[in-house]
Amino acid sequence: MGNLWAISALVLFLSLSLCAGAQPSSGANLSGYSASVILKFGINPHTVSEGDRAVFNYTIINDGDVPLRNLTIIDTFPGTADVNVELLEPSESMPVKVDYYADKDDFESEVMGIAAAVQGIDPNGYLVGSSAGCGLSYEG
Repeated sequence: MGNLWAISALVLFLSLSLCAGAQPSSGANLSGYSASVILKFGINPHTVSEGDRAVFNYTIINDGDVPLRNLTIIDTFPGTADVNVELLEPSESMPVKVDYYADKDDFESEVMGIAAAVQGIDPNGYLVGSSAGCGLSYEG
């Protein structure tokens, strides 16, 4: 039982340490412009029981100097919605909140690492993207 607790604690620590977001992936810089997007992702609270509400907080940031179109956020957790943003201007950010109500059937284990990604298109049609991760625990 002690080993299971240690492994669960390690997985939770690693998952929670990822909640800050990730480095952006830049589009091609063929025309002297910079296309870049950052995704920040967090969950509040990090621990839920059956029926509890957790808020998945995403922030998309256009970190480049050109507009980005058709941005889509997708994550790996069931019960959360895919998000689409039509246009994000340079230096603009867009917070998105999605409510999730805990269902034990959604959890493969007591602690789950959740990956989220955003992808969009720069003015020349190149893809730009970013990813982030976070952890969510279930207490049953």
